[in-house]
Amino acid sequence: KTVYNILIAICLVVFLVSGGVLGYQFYTYYQAGQIRDELKGQIDVSVPESEREKLPLNIKDKFLKLYSMNPEFIGWVQIDGTDIDYPVMQTTDNDKYLKTDFYGKYHRLGTVFADYRAKISEDGNSDNIVVYGHSANNGEFFSPVRKYKSLDYYKEHPIIHFDTLYEEADYVILAAFMVDASDTTETAFAYHDVHDFNTQETYDAFFEE
Repeated sequence: KTVYNILIAICLVVFLVSGGVLGYQFYTYYQAGQIRDELKGQIDVSVPESEREKLPLNIKDKFLKLYSMNPEFIGWVQIDGTDIDYPVMQTTDNDKYLKTDFYGKYHRLGTVFADYRAKISEDGNSDNIVVYGHSANNGEFFSPVRKYKSLDYYKEHPIIHFDTLYEEADYVILAAFMVDASDTTETAFAYHDVHDFNTQETYDAFFEE
């Protein structure tokens, strides 16, 4: 009987801990969605003239409020018919927004961000802008990207809208591929380390890869 009671107690503890972990995960997903919706509601929101004077003149009006909230905001990425609809950040490294939300607070799912080495400016952008985002189990963030393994899915979602502070642009998807991000061998495709194609040969080699 003693052993039975101990087993019951252990099972109860496991149940409570598992329930707590699961509840935390669901709350994390919910919180990420709330933040995204809050920020989306700030698009096209005007700022007071006194605050506008302090912001760069070349920023598109629709992003003034978001930029004033966090100057590391550089644009918005969205794919019609999917859950991909997020602000894009950029800072001096590729670590900060892995576990940080738009407001600078810790968040397990982080925030979508562009590679810090990519140029995104009024004068033009790098040829290759890598945008990072987690693939959440509930379908949040960049999880839908994995569905591009299906040709039918691609046909339904062939365009990526990526508007920066300085321009609105639509990107036609030419290819989708899966890579092992932990692959550090000499034969690994360093797609994230190439930012500008200075020669036709460089571009051809990248595209062929």
